[in-house]
Amino acid sequence: STVMYIDDYAFYCNQVLTEINLPRNIRVIGIVAFAMMENLTTVHLSEELIKIESGAFYECYNIKELTFGSKIKSIGESAFTLDINKCKSITCFAEQVPTLEKNAIRVGKITGTIGDRKWENMPSSALTVYVPQASIGDYVVDENWSQFTILPISAEPVSVDEIIVTPSETTAEVVWPVVSGAATYELVIKDKAGNVICTLVFNAQGQLTQIAFNAPARNNAPQQTQSAGFSFTVTGLESGTSYDLTMTAKDGSGTTLQENTMSFKTTGEQAIDEMSTVNSQLSTKIVRDGQLFILRDGELYNAQGARVE
Repeated sequence: STVMYIDDYAFYCNQVLTEINLPRNIRVIGIVAFAMMENLTTVHLSEELIKIESGAFYECYNIKELTFGSKIKSIGESAFTLDINKCKSITCFAEQVPTLEKNAIRVGKITGTIGDRKWENMPSSALTVYVPQASIGDYVVDENWSQFTILPISAEPVSVDEIIVTPSETTAEVVWPVVSGAATYELVIKDKAGNVICTLVFNAQGQLTQIAFNAPARNNAPQQTQSAGFSFTVTGLESGTSYDLTMTAKDGSGTTLQENTMSFKTTGEQAIDEMSTVNSQLSTKIVRDGQLFILRDGELYNAQGARVE
């Protein structure tokens, strides 16, 4: 824990290590300190890391995940060589934009078989960099960081293996997994009669790009909140109502890669026309089409106390 500096060439060309957990107090990683480690897949950088020298992780093609702490100040030339098939994004918690040397993070992919492998360069924009919301503008105008796709950390994909729906009284939060090769995600919500309530389309980064309402006009039309990346909250749904949800992932040509369908029900009291039994000893609040009613002793009253036939 007292080590603060990893010297130049310290682990250069090591073919044994697959995971590195750097102590908290590491401040600097030296020149090509971990370069050419072809079996390295996992790297946990220290929270106090300030500087990564040139070539530090050069040709470590198999790194799957990369996160820079809030104190990182500079990343040297050719520090990382990332295979986009293994590492599709990185996260940087630094609010002050770190100095990024030209070609500090090379993006590409390995083709061919062992013994005949080749490196194919890819556009830097193929790699997504998640940064603090308040600093997005600074990253976007930076000469080198701007080459990547810059998104707020809040838009980082949620790590789930299946679709998760968390309904409340009038909303439903939908979280879905990343599908390899997907260019778009289409979310369709229908009521139990088969009427389409809304159709939402998200891009490969989980950002909302298109929205459409197909159901007949209603007094309480659903409204949507801004996408947070692979999670989305649909609002304005009806209380105590069942819905069907379909999420379809498609590639760039529109071919369906994966489709999942499930049902969910919003919380709250049942709709008036769905109630079959009544406890005459209790007063029950019921929300129907955005209006509040009171059910008491078998009689129905509106919010002003007037009896409803």
